[in-house]
This record gives sequence, structure tokens and C-alpha cells, in this order.
Amino acid sequence: MVSSAPGSAASRIVSSSNGSPTSALMADRPRRAFAGDLRFVLLGLAAGALIRIAFLALMLSRGWTHYDVDEVRVAHALLDGRGYSFDYFGLFGNALVPGAFFPPLYVYDAYWIMRLFGSETALAVQNLVFSVAILALVYLIAHRVFNRTAARAALWVGVVYLPFFSRMTHGSPVYLKMLLMCLALWSLLQTWVAQQADDMDEDEEC
Repeated sequence: MVSSAPGSAASRIVSSSNGSPTSALMADRPRRAFAGDLRFVLLGLAAGALIRIAFLALMLSRGWTHYDVDEVRVAHALLDGRGYSFDYFGLFGNALVPGAFFPPLYVYDAYWIMRLFGSETALAVQNLVFSVAILALVYLIAHRVFNRTAARAALWVGVVYLPFFSRMTHGSPVYLKMLLMCLALWSLLQTWVAQQADDMDEDEEC
């Protein structure tokens, strides 16, 4: 008969999970899988951020920017004290009074970014941050809807997918819209999963 001292490694393995070493290893698998996934996601996000920083530096060094878009013009009008206004080539009356009909979210976002940082380049930096955040949400959504392998593939496709970062130096709301759409989809998925869990609990009680 083999005995082990209390507190020894052997006794901990035997005593855990009703004395089954296999059960102890099985119980540890989700934790190890989560740690592996976290490292993978962080590596992907770091790679995506580095690629986007290099791309942004190249675009700015060449002067390849395009901030002269409608929403940013309205933001400039706010900064200049002209209110929520924009000159639509004289087609819609007096451009010196508030009358722009863009959705206000990105306009005021651009207004506060430029007011706080004093530069249109800050809009490009914000787009970079949004683009990296979108990668994380793409991973989470794919993991929830499909599986771990699909989520990892989606993450790395997003890392190198040019449309996900090619317009960072444009004064465009595209990245904000993408971020909000991904957040909305993720929230709906979370709500649906929670509802499914509640329904299963109710069925078990019945």
C-alpha cells in the first residue's frame, strides 16, 4: 500500500476532483484554453496595431490625407462659432446659420476631438483605435457564432484586411459606424445567449 504525506503533490492530485488525476486535468483545460486564447488575441491585436501605426505614419509622411468631407466641415463650423451649418454649394439657403442635416454623432465626435487636440490628425489616430477595437469585436462575434478556429481566422484576416484601415486618414465616420455595428451585434448575441440559458433553466425546473 502506497501512502503519501498530507500536503504532498501526490496527495493533492489524488484528493482533487474526487481522487481522480484525470478529472483534475479536465477541470484545468478551460483555464488553459482561455489563457491560450487571450495570448492569441493579444498577439493579433498587437500585430494589427503595429501594421496600422506603420500605415498611418506612411500616409501622414506623404500627405495622403482627406479631411475635407462634409461631417468634418460641419465640425469646423462649430469650432468657428457658426453653429451646426454647412454650405451645400448654395443649394439649401443661407450657409451661415444652423441648418446642416447630418446625423450629429460623428460631427460632434470630430468637433470634440479637434477641439481637445487641435488637429485633424487626431481624427486619424482615433480611427486607428477604432480599427483595433473592431478586430477584438470581430473575434468575439465569430467565437460566439461559430467556434474558436473561425474566430482566430477572422481575427487575422481582419489584421491584414486593407479596407479595415485604408481610410484612417479620411475624415470619415466609417470606422465609428463599424464599431457601433459590431457593438450592437455583440450585445444582441449576448442577450440572445442569456435568454437561451434562462429558457433552459426554466425547462429543467419544469
